[in-house]
Amino acid sequence: MASTILGVGILGLLGGFSVSTRTASRAMRLDGAVTIGQRELQLTVSAGLAALGPRTGEEGIYTWKVQLADRPEGLMAASGSVSWQEAGRTEQFRLAGIFVPPQGREQ
Repeated sequence: MASTILGVGILGLLGGFSVSTRTASRAMRLDGAVTIGQRELQLTVSAGLAALGPRTGEEGIYTWKVQLADRPEGLMAASGSVSWQEAGRTEQFRLAGIFVPPQGREQ
């Protein structure tokens, strides 16, 4: 009887470990997507209006796209997405912001 209880307890622990490992792996991939998205968005914004066309690229398991658009009042909108494959499906992280164009850039 005690060995049955012990066996069920060990199986429960192993199942919990498997779930937490998958969750940690997913969190790490999402963190990578956030890092790439923020970096590429900031690089595009710092390039200013010269970068109005979309910028795309790949880094490891990630594919990213960032673009700028003019907005009223002299502002510009930046939007981006980072995608990757996970468990047989495509995951995506999106980000966007409104910025004042860097000074000293030709408009």
